[in-house]
Amino acid sequence: MMRRLRLWLTGPDRSHSAIDADRHTAKVTKAWWSVRFFYAATFFFAYAEANVLWNLTNGGAPLQPRWVVAWMPDALTGGTIATTAYLVGASAGLIFMQHRWARILVCITLVQAAGFRYSFGGLNHGYHFWIWVSFCLCFLPDGNLSRLSQSYASRHRYLTAFWLAMALVAVFYSLSGFWKVAAGLEAMIAGNINSFSPTALATIVADKLQQSGDNTLLGPFLLDRPLLGWPAHLWVIYVELLAIVAVFRPSLHQTWGLMLIVFHIGTFLLMGIVFAKHVLLLTLLYLWSPFANPFDLRRVLAVLPLVGWPSRHRLGSSRGLEDSGA
Repeated sequence: MMRRLRLWLTGPDRSHSAIDADRHTAKVTKAWWSVRFFYAATFFFAYAEANVLWNLTNGGAPLQPRWVVAWMPDALTGGTIATTAYLVGASAGLIFMQHRWARILVCITLVQAAGFRYSFGGLNHGYHFWIWVSFCLCFLPDGNLSRLSQSYASRHRYLTAFWLAMALVAVFYSLSGFWKVAAGLEAMIAGNINSFSPTALATIVADKLQQSGDNTLLGPFLLDRPLLGWPAHLWVIYVELLAIVAVFRPSLHQTWGLMLIVFHIGTFLLMGIVFAKHVLLLTLLYLWSPFANPFDLRRVLAVLPLVGWPSRHRLGSSRGLEDSGA
């Protein structure tokens, strides 16, 4: 059953031939450098955000601890521990990322720092993807690049854990798309404006700008021309909803990563919402995907979910595509 599901998700974007050792090693090398960059970026974030955490520690605001930091008795004690631990954990990840204990330490201290930061009445989702990816990377096998490259089993385990991080991020986007569709259908049945309405995006932008009182680069432009947002909003639903399908199709990794980045750029231009960590992760996991095939527009169009399906048999019979998994 699971094999049939995977074949359905993979569609025509698969190969029936084995990957040779050199190509397998090349994939691991690309993944290894992306992981190394991830922990370098984590160290940068820990240092860049240390002052924010320290100001919250000494700001005098009442602590309303989230469940992950329920152990904190007060802001001074909890903030001091969380800030120090985050810096120590991020440093360990930067230096010892080849060891699982260091990656686990990064994940734990990152969760504590994020939990503390958002224990003062507000909640932001900017950390969530980074936390879950750090969790997935805990399952990477130990060893430096030279050691990992020596055996197929180590390479396979490394690529599997890396692909797990990609798939989990895709699940989050697909869930977002699913709820857009579900809420849209519910509103449509009730006779209200919905996700599929021509003015849906303009309505969302207007509501956001009214709440924040801010001005954005393209928000007023869209409000004056609301119909221009219709195809963009339908495109966003498509890209989010089918992200989980794209992760099974290596020919789409770079394309889907780029489209999701464009989506995040659009939310900034229209509503002033920025998810910088999301964009960096999409670059590391998708634009730099170790599984990605060389870009071929014909392949991309042929394996697009839903719209590319009519080309499945023609593409599959003409030539095989790269294997989507580890």
